[in-house]
Amino acid sequence: MSTPLFLLNPEDSLLVANQEMQRRRVRRLVVSWNWGQGLGIITQTSMLRIFDPMEMYGVIETLQSTVQQLEREKAELLALVNPES
Repeated sequence: MSTPLFLLNPEDSLLVANQEMQRRRVRRLVVSWNWGQGLGIITQTSMLRIFDPMEMYGVIETLQSTVQQLEREKAELLALVNPES
């Protein structure tokens, strides 16, 4: 592991962890809690294991469907507000 060590809090999200890894150009970060008495390591590999590709695909499909529905509702509302268009 390289030095200096870069610390995260357990409350930090995986997004924050990934952004820190990219910003600092490291592949591992130390997670520290209870004033350093508890320590752990998060790696790029461990983060990849968390994300199930099929689950992510399902989430993306759901989000796309929601966006499409909201766009339809917006168009309907705009048609009510501006009937001449």
